[in-house]
Amino acid sequence: MKRCYIFFDGTGSNINSQQEQKIGRDIIAELFIHCQAEDIKPLGLNLLNINALPAQRNELAGMSDVKAYFPGPGAESCQWEGYTYKTPGGGDKKIFSEDIWSLNTINQLFGNGWLYNIHCAFQLVQFLNDEDNDTVFYILGYSRGAITAISLAARMAGANISVAYLALVDPVAGGTVGSVEKFNLEAYQGNRILPYKINSNVALCDIFYACTERRAEFSPQLPVKYIRKDLQSKPLLIDDQVNCYLHFINGDHKQIAYVERRHEKRICQAAIDVCNIIASRKVFDQSPYLFALSRQRDEYYEPDPVSKSLTYLPRTISRLWRYSGGSYYSSKYRANYVHDLEILDRIQRQSAFPIAKNVKNSDLIALVDNIMPTGWYSKTPFRTDRKSKWLKQIKADICFDAQEDPEIIDSYAFSRHYLMRIITVALVVRGGNPITRTGRNLLNLINGGARYNKFKKIIKCELYISNKHIAYHDLLTFTNTDLSVLADKDAKETLYNGRMLAR
Repeated sequence: MKRCYIFFDGTGSNINSQQEQKIGRDIIAELFIHCQAEDIKPLGLNLLNINALPAQRNELAGMSDVKAYFPGPGAESCQWEGYTYKTPGGGDKKIFSEDIWSLNTINQLFGNGWLYNIHCAFQLVQFLNDEDNDTVFYILGYSRGAITAISLAARMAGANISVAYLALVDPVAGGTVGSVEKFNLEAYQGNRILPYKINSNVALCDIFYACTERRAEFSPQLPVKYIRKDLQSKPLLIDDQVNCYLHFINGDHKQIAYVERRHEKRICQAAIDVCNIIASRKVFDQSPYLFALSRQRDEYYEPDPVSKSLTYLPRTISRLWRYSGGSYYSSKYRANYVHDLEILDRIQRQSAFPIAKNVKNSDLIALVDNIMPTGWYSKTPFRTDRKSKWLKQIKADICFDAQEDPEIIDSYAFSRHYLMRIITVALVVRGGNPITRTGRNLLNLINGGARYNKFKKIIKCELYISNKHIAYHDLLTFTNTDLSVLADKDAKETLYNGRMLAR
């Protein structure tokens, strides 16, 4: 049985970097260095195309236990023991949807480089799994590296590859990535960072949280029961089958990951606690490093002050470490995945109502007028005159409802009902094209103008949530709304999930 250890470091972190020499080496790099498995770096593999070098590939297949280290987003290229650990994505930026900037500060700000790390790691995982189905995978990550680890595990779930152990040290995505607001936008997209769910392919998972971190910009992905009930919260859904343990540590985002703070000449007990818990899982062969840590103790100390350029916001879990009466509190996570999903659904729906109050019937009428087709396309099965007829009928219905009951136009149901009708008409297939000219006009308006941006939010909050199996890209391109409004015999076909279905 072969074992494979994959280590994802945090933002800007690399082995032997200037940052490391200044403030110290974090536990991901320490665990990688002291892991007894063979490093794949000396092989000189091209993980973007692992089959390109047959000799090195065959040598990899012949190794017993292997390990791989991936520097964090925006980390500078560094030398360690004669080998270069490059900036993630440097020189290969055209392959991915993310931009790798020459200025690493920008890459660190936005996390650019983590898609590169995921792709390379997944290539390695696929190769080892194809060579030996009994390969056991262990994945560890810190900060954005922990987010990368979650995403890799999710991608492995799609390929039916199991993860024996997943260790996440304060998983922080940064920005709005991973928020409730973007859950439906990101959760079902391919080639994306997917920090939302730990799937059933993970056998054992340890998640370590820095309870005393007070910077809002460093909000972690938390199980749903611990998040604030707003769109900016960062949820983490955990499958019911995962054996998951949460560890609430007395320390901030740095203290939880750096055993030695060189610039402060301090030892962080929070990071030692993390290492001791990981060592207790016996996923590593016992090393002198872990043995030394298990005997070392140091005092806790106050977290770093919050800079004026950042937002002060204590975490909802700030006091949980006290529950055990010791230095940290651990508990097995018990929750219902479906129930957690319903909570996220409710948060998003509730946030949609203020949007609806800003919708006016004149905006809906203007939307209809702006997408009204012109010209004549006699060769198409759905002629422009028929589409105009449907849109004119919708416009007349809006005006009628507004006159009969003026209060109804402020309701969410009113806006949703007519938006669904407009979308359905605009996206009816014509001429076999993936989208009609009217549909293109609709998408351009919704995506481009501030006046119609609220329509996009309503669609995201309402139509998509009710159809979670549809990718967000398909949401505005196609529709699976009730076509009863198009029961007219002229509407014979619609495009649903890329296929033609007879009505």
